[in-house]
Amino acid sequence: MNTSSADALSSARYVIEGYGRLLYIADPSTHMFDKFNDVPNYITMAVPFFISTIVFEALLMWIANYREMRLQNGRKVKNFRLNDTISSISAGMFQQLTKLLFKSVEFGAYIYIFENYAIFSSYFPVRSYVTWAFAFFFVDFGYYWFHRAAHEVNLFWAAHVVHHSSQEYNQTTALRQSFLQEHFSWLFYLPVALFGIPPSIFRVHRDLDTLFQYWIHTELIGNLGPLEYFLNTPSHHRVHHGRNPYCIDQNYAGTLIIWDRMFGTFTAEKEDEPVLYGIVHPLQSFNPFTVQTHHLLHVMEKTWKSKGVVNKFKALFYGPGWTPEKPELRLGEIKDIPPVQNLKKDPDAEIKDLYNPVIPLIVNFYVLLHFAVIIAVQNMVMVRIDSAEAYTLNPVLPFIAAFLYFSMTSIGMILDGKKQGIILECIRVAAIPFLCRFLELNESLIIFIDIFSISSFLFSLYGFSLFSIKQGSDILEPKLKTL
Repeated sequence: MNTSSADALSSARYVIEGYGRLLYIADPSTHMFDKFNDVPNYITMAVPFFISTIVFEALLMWIANYREMRLQNGRKVKNFRLNDTISSISAGMFQQLTKLLFKSVEFGAYIYIFENYAIFSSYFPVRSYVTWAFAFFFVDFGYYWFHRAAHEVNLFWAAHVVHHSSQEYNQTTALRQSFLQEHFSWLFYLPVALFGIPPSIFRVHRDLDTLFQYWIHTELIGNLGPLEYFLNTPSHHRVHHGRNPYCIDQNYAGTLIIWDRMFGTFTAEKEDEPVLYGIVHPLQSFNPFTVQTHHLLHVMEKTWKSKGVVNKFKALFYGPGWTPEKPELRLGEIKDIPPVQNLKKDPDAEIKDLYNPVIPLIVNFYVLLHFAVIIAVQNMVMVRIDSAEAYTLNPVLPFIAAFLYFSMTSIGMILDGKKQGIILECIRVAAIPFLCRFLELNESLIIFIDIFSISSFLFSLYGFSLFSIKQGSDILEPKLKTL
């Protein structure tokens, strides 16, 4: 076999394996590692496949919308919204960047329990198909209980609510993650370590279980027939993301829906009542810090105002719907949840209820360009983070991460139509040339960055003229055509 044929075969195998992992299809023999640190970061490796499926789904939705096609349940097909898409991707980037600033205790705790207290580890060698099969079920079972707790414990919901805060349901919604969540989810996997599943196999299955849940975030796939009985599917997960009363606290599955069927938390999608997505009190912001912390601040306030130690405890560890007025109801009452319009009766109800600030078209293009640059820089940072050596040798990486946080916040505030967003953007682009001096970049690239930054700064100043500002308000009103 010549070199070109070998390269083509290798590329084809890379693509097939990459998309296969999104479906939990993986050759166990090539995913078994003797050492924990030898396990690749399959989430980072999946980024190109995330991008390709997002683009493909967006294209399909645009075509369906243009042709006025309907989904299986009769609802209209919506195009991707730039503001919501950027907000969801930003949340995922926030989560990944915290790996630089705050190393999760998840794997450390797992390894400690395994090495010191594992009961049946001698029965589960690393390179064993039996170990692989048991790990598949144990990890997914652990995920079910973590996910259920993330909805039924208010303090945990303060992190997980980030994932549910979008009013859209597409592939980018899957990337909408909390930077706090992984700092408590590890508790639910310690029994797996205690049972004796090797850390390297656990890590592989944690990633595969996470990747499987990516593709089910779509409205374009309807009922999958017999698969609906045992797999988590787009239909089942749409219910989970709904704020219709019948959807609340249902379908916690990761890969297998059997856990919900076993423990009484399963509900099928209703064709006569299409799902409205988001949280029961829809979030009115694209600011990533607001997205990440809004419910945590609410929990802190609720706990502070609750009278007595018992009520304070319940405010933290009972459900989000618990109230002192009905202390016996751990999760609150479904009838207290705000009702939603039935899209079968009013197809435009979803649009009327949508948080969608109007932004000038040219500002949307500016935001899209800069967010693409942010994604590229973030990917570079994450590659460095995955290398312990690079992390040790390059202390400037935390400052780059902090600048990325700042950048996403600036863009989020612009998408919210806040005048402070334009001010932050001017500061951000003006700082870029100075920050680049601390990086090991060639002179030609620095000159290009300087030109890009100066032009962006001038456009940011020009951005003020694209809006009008009411007296005493921080909300911008566009003067030009919008997107």
